[in-house]
Amino acid sequence: MQELIIIKQLPIIEENLKSLSEEIDKKVENAKSLVCDDKTVKEVKKLRAEFNKEFKELETQRKLVKNEVEKPYKEFEEVYKKYISDKFKLADTELSNKISEVESELK
Repeated sequence: MQELIIIKQLPIIEENLKSLSEEIDKKVENAKSLVCDDKTVKEVKKLRAEFNKEFKELETQRKLVKNEVEKPYKEFEEVYKKYISDKFKLADTELSNKISEVESELK
């Protein structure tokens, strides 16, 4: 069968996560070495809140990248569904119904 679906360009994602990872490792090691008691609990909570905020910001960026990468595929999938899969599924359903009718009459 002739190639009717061709990928023209794969996404290129530029990231600098390895250098950030080293920075995170240092922060995490420092945080894990902290003593948490009644005198330091506020500082530990503050540090934890900072970690959560930073992680949330990074997660937002990751999700934006994911959505942008998925967007062309979702558009393709809608076209594919409209022009191909819906037609085959409809035909399969109708043929299945016809087969069932004949088989039930034979029984």
